[in-house]
Amino acid sequence: MARFSVTHTDDEDQMVADANWGEESYLEGCAHAREQARLRLERMDDELLRRKSKGWKVVGFRERTLVTRFGEVVVRRRIYRDEDGQSRIALDEYLEWESHQQASPALTESIVSLSVHMPFGKAASTVSALTAGVLSTSTVYRLVGDVGHRAIDDERERWEAQFKRGEDVCDGQQQADVLYTEADWVWIHLQREARRHYEVKSGIAYRGWRSVGEDRYELVGKRVYGHASEQMPFWEGASLEWGKQYALDRVRQFVVGGDGAAWIRRGVEEFGNAVYQLDGFHLSRACGRGYGAETGSAIYEAIRSGSHDCARVDGGGARRNHNSRQGH
Repeated sequence: MARFSVTHTDDEDQMVADANWGEESYLEGCAHAREQARLRLERMDDELLRRKSKGWKVVGFRERTLVTRFGEVVVRRRIYRDEDGQSRIALDEYLEWESHQQASPALTESIVSLSVHMPFGKAASTVSALTAGVLSTSTVYRLVGDVGHRAIDDERERWEAQFKRGEDVCDGQQQADVLYTEADWVWIHLQREARRHYEVKSGIAYRGWRSVGEDRYELVGKRVYGHASEQMPFWEGASLEWGKQYALDRVRQFVVGGDGAAWIRRGVEEFGNAVYQLDGFHLSRACGRGYGAETGSAIYEAIRSGSHDCARVDGGGARRNHNSRQGH
């Protein structure tokens, strides 16, 4: 069956527009949604005026731009002065909008979640493509950056409250007789910055693990921490994050794990009732370097299986043999 073809191309611009009918329809729908959202928000503001306290007086209007899934919505809302002379914006308070918030909470959560599961640049271009450019790549960059800065500011405030002002901000209730913690770091390449690299330290805390299949396990009570402030020590920041979930003052023992770096070992000093252990990879490598491949492997397996006495015997014998070969 022959396909329909157009032989006259005098109006090529119209043909391009026709080919993009889906995208054009989406953009028209977004424009309609923005207008409807503006009207809906302003109706809310009118209703809040009707319900306002008698002591509140309208002193003016202020516009606010909110980024949504269908683009930027500009809403004009009333500013009040309350009984105490304080400036109030009823609509913002009613919808629990924070003063620095630029995007709707649902949109922000979706974009941040996407950025966690793929490289940031790809996440930004994906959002832009899925919204036909309504949410540009630069907008996505700005939104995620704002979330990051707010998280850093919040962490700094909690750190100053706990370690500078002596306030207890850790209100976690989850119990853990033993809390396992691990830490590591990675170098991030920077673009258009004075520094070429940035060291990001990260940590994880969990109270154990459970089997989820043959030779497969998952961590129990996992909580992850990313350190992004050079103004505070890593382990102090990590303890604040884990203190959101765990009752740290009731933990009998902390187990700090890592690759042996000095900054990771300092976790033992932070938690007091803590012990340090090398992670599996570095433990295996240390055994091999210290006792040779064959004996080191046996020692490693003995330690991993809990046969510590066997590991001590094997290690002692290997050391004696090594020393005798060196003539000691």
